[in-house]
Amino acid sequence: MDRGIHLQEKQIYVYPALFRVGNQAGIEVIFPDLPGCVAYGENEGMAYVEAKEALALHLRGLEAEPPEPTPVDDLDPDPYLRGEEKGVFVLISVSVSPSSGSPSQIHLHHPRG
Repeated sequence: MDRGIHLQEKQIYVYPALFRVGNQAGIEVIFPDLPGCVAYGENEGMAYVEAKEALALHLRGLEAEPPEPTPVDDLDPDPYLRGEEKGVFVLISVSVSPSSGSPSQIHLHHPRG
């Protein structure tokens, strides 16, 4: 099944991302539908930019068809929060071109406060 929107040989994907704040400095972003796809930003703007980049890299690196995104109405942030964290779901969209292969290396830095 084709889950993306085609736009001039690109597909647009939209996934819910949970922006988590509270236990560390900055904002950690996770994608419940895409385990291992995480991002971090010092503020909301940077977290959003980093989340878009992480999502695009993750989708390009998949060897199989991406999973169907969970509708936001079906998501509850509580199971993904730790301690006193607060969280909000944000829809992140990226345009991904078919790639000839996955990136050879991806370096992620996640500072802990």
